[in-house]
Parts: sequence; structure tokens; C-alpha cells
Amino acid sequence: MTSVRYEPVIALLKQLSKYTKQLSRSEEDPEVDVPALTHACQVRMAELEEAFASVRAGVVNGATAGRGAPSNDFRSIIDRMKALEDETQECMIVLNRCRERAERELASMSQTRKAIRAYGRKT
Repeated sequence: MTSVRYEPVIALLKQLSKYTKQLSRSEEDPEVDVPALTHACQVRMAELEEAFASVRAGVVNGATAGRGAPSNDFRSIIDRMKALEDETQECMIVLNRCRERAERELASMSQTRKAIRAYGRKT
């Protein structure tokens, strides 16, 4: 069982993992709302920073004096952070492919527009 003190951290890591997996599906699923998920990730990251700060403050202020966190709580947090890191790397690969595809499409459209303008000037 997870210590109550660490539950917010673990819950936020779970949410970030969920959002990251959804973002990774954006390449196959055009219904994925990338801006909303990106914003949700930013909000959760800020909340995670606050949750970690609270945990750190509790440790520094002696709230865990003599007890410390159960090692499986830390192990769970570290495992979730490692999984989130892997998921984030995969997500970045997918999002970069989407960005590159959009750049190619924009370049193609720009070339088409230039060709149309050049043709219009000749006639």
C-alpha cells in the first residue's frame, strides 16, 4: 500500500503517463486533441513539481523523522518515472514525425502556390 504522502505524486505520474500515451496515438488518430493534451501535461507537470516540493518539505521538516518512506513507495515512484520517460521519448518521436510531415505539406503547398502565381503571370 502506498503511503498517503506519496499518493498525489503517483497519481500525477499515472495521469502524465495516460496523457503521453494518448499523445503518442495522435499520428494514427486525428481525433486526438494535441493542444489540449499538451496543456494538460504542462498543468500536471507543474502540479507534480508542487507535490514533490511538499514531499521534500515534509522530509526536511522532520515529518518523516525516524520513519522515512517505505522503499516500495520510492521504487514505485522511480518505476513510474522511468516508464514515463520511455513513453515521453516515444511520444516525442511520434510528434516529431507529425511535425516533419506538416512541414513537408506546407513546403509542397508553398511550391504549388508559387507555381500557380508564375503560371498566372505568363497568361
